[in-house]
Amino acid sequence: MFAFLKLAGMGYLVPVLGGFVLAAVMGGMGLAKPPMQQWQAGAAAAGFGMVFVRLKFWQMIKGIGDAPLSGKLLIVAVLGGLIVSILALAKPESKA
Repeated sequence: MFAFLKLAGMGYLVPVLGGFVLAAVMGGMGLAKPPMQQWQAGAAAAGFGMVFVRLKFWQMIKGIGDAPLSGKLLIVAVLGGLIVSILALAKPESKA
C-alpha cells in the first residue's frame, strides 16, 4: 500500500503518513506517562481524521469487497483508530 501511495504522489503520501505518525506519537506519549491526556486523544483523532479525509474513505468503503488485503487492512486501521480516538476523547482516563 505504501508503494501505491508513493505512486499517487507526495500529496497523498505525506498527509497519510503524517496522520499515522501523529496518532502513534500521541499513543506513545500516553503510554509513557499515563494517564492519557484529553488533548492527546484529540490530536490522535485529528491524525486519523486527516487520513480519513485525504484518502476519501467514504468512496473507499464502497469498494471494500474488491480491495486487496492491504487496502482492507488500511480501512480497518483508520476506522478503528478513529473510533478508539473519539472514544478516548469522549471518556478520558481516570486520574488515579
